[in-house]
Amino acid sequence: MTPEPVRRKAPLTVKGVLYGRVSTARPAAVLAGQRITIQFRSRGSSVYWTVTTVTTTRTGSFSKQIAAAADGYWRVVYPGSSAYAAVTGPADYVDVR
Repeated sequence: MTPEPVRRKAPLTVKGVLYGRVSTARPAAVLAGQRITIQFRSRGSSVYWTVTTVTTTRTGSFSKQIAAAADGYWRVVYPGSSAYAAVTGPADYVDVR
């Protein structure tokens, strides 16, 4: 996530690349055209809520700018497919000033 810390209502960029692996014997592949959910949990809460959903590009990358409103944790979630398991990325705390 960039930048950090952010000013209230300033753009926060969530970006990454989605890779999948069928087995340890095969190299990881980028996953194109997959839906990624961006979630937020405010400081002091235990519940994440979905802010938006983005689709990966042909290179497996995704990027989304979101207005920063409050301190809290951001994460991305891939729900999985018939070939690849679901995965939840680690949460990143963002300080909004």
